[in-house]
Amino acid sequence: MKTKLISLLLSCMVFVSLAACTEDPGAASDETTGETTAAQTTEEITTLDDTTAEETTDVPSAVLAFNEDLLSDIGLTYSELVEKHGEKVNVTGRGGGLGYYFENGYGAYIWGFEQLDYGREIESGEAFPLPRDASGNIIDDENIALPKTDVECYDIISIPIENLFASATYPINLSDIQKLDGVINYQTGEDGFVTSLKYYSTFIYEGAKIFIYHNDLNQIDTEAQATVQAS
Repeated sequence: MKTKLISLLLSCMVFVSLAACTEDPGAASDETTGETTAAQTTEEITTLDDTTAEETTDVPSAVLAFNEDLLSDIGLTYSELVEKHGEKVNVTGRGGGLGYYFENGYGAYIWGFEQLDYGREIESGEAFPLPRDASGNIIDDENIALPKTDVECYDIISIPIENLFASATYPINLSDIQKLDGVINYQTGEDGFVTSLKYYSTFIYEGAKIFIYHNDLNQIDTEAQATVQAS
């Protein structure tokens, strides 16, 4: 009887041992690996999200600053402007003078009629000998008078506003222009005479008198234009 009982116990122990051996030895390992993989995947997603956030960061607005190269054109002679900006491409009449456009210029560069070289002395009371069309408008041809060699440009008109500033983000608040170092004697008023735009703002900056013509009382956009004069 004892012998049978001992045999039965041994058989049970062998069965339990065999059952344990038949279990998947990699199950626990798979669970651990799964947890590790999930953690790595989460970390990669977080890293990618952080990278994307850095790449989509807004670019800072351009710092408002005047185009010093444009301002340095005031005081140059016609030949100096041709050397700097290329040959004349057009001419426009402007009140008592002519405005010359250059290949890479910033606007129309103005000289008065009396500052032009007609190749001879103009007699008293004589009309300035300039080529005109049937309606009396001045036209640009090979006979158009050019400024005298020693006379400097004193006025640049019809300047697109983007040419006045070296860097800017539009629209520009007029209050930001007033705060620029070197800007003095700032004024704003209604226009409607010089251009078709409603308002003008004028100020002096480093020896130049600047006019900006715009449609909004408080800011300017890319429709605005400017004039720069010797002050």
